[in-house]
Amino acid sequence: MFKLLNILKEKYHLAVDYINHSKKIEDEILYAQIFNDTIKGSSWLLPDTSFSFSRGACNYTFAYILYRVLESDNPLNILEMGMGQTSKITTQYILNKNKEATLDIIEHNEDWFNIFKKNININERVNVHIPKLEIFEHNGFKNDKYENLEQYLNNKKYNLIIVDGPIGEKKTFPRSNILDLIPRYLDKDFVIILDDIQRPGEIYLLNKILEKLDSLSVEYKHTALHGTKSQSVIASKSLGHIIYY
Repeated sequence: MFKLLNILKEKYHLAVDYINHSKKIEDEILYAQIFNDTIKGSSWLLPDTSFSFSRGACNYTFAYILYRVLESDNPLNILEMGMGQTSKITTQYILNKNKEATLDIIEHNEDWFNIFKKNININERVNVHIPKLEIFEHNGFKNDKYENLEQYLNNKKYNLIIVDGPIGEKKTFPRSNILDLIPRYLDKDFVIILDDIQRPGEIYLLNKILEKLDSLSVEYKHTALHGTKSQSVIASKSLGHIIYY
């Protein structure tokens, strides 16, 4: 009897996992269509750009919300932690749309930078910084963060911060640099996009970000997008309309 119950329980969990996975795929396909429709005829995102939204890279929910923020809200100063497919979008924004905007890209892996740099447009308003990683312990587990990140930021106030680095998989407290930047490097009108909140470590980080904003009495709006990966979007009250994108 107990053996039968265990078999049924296992099959139930397999069925739930299958349904959840199928839902993620369906949502991703939907956002792929929405993204492609949204960028159709874009005056600054060039049609010959080849994106590769797959596996651990940027997915369509991420690409969609990033494009909408850039297209509609014109951030002046952008900080992108982690170089990748999103950098193809942000660098085109700098080059083709907002001639006054600046972009700081943080990427610790110099080999990856040398491989990927041919895919992006680097000019005098795009700065790529390659810091070392600092290892620290949190609750008995080793994690990493960018070392001395603030030295690259020149006391700049950022309207958009993209948190997608360093690598966060299997970390308990990943990408914690963002906490060190609040509130000093946040403009009063800000958006934070945190990638990979389908993972426990990034959910933990998200809660820490919200706790810090609350402790500073910073008013904000918050939402999430879900596809094959998930993103959190935190916007200042002045940009609260972004959660309806």
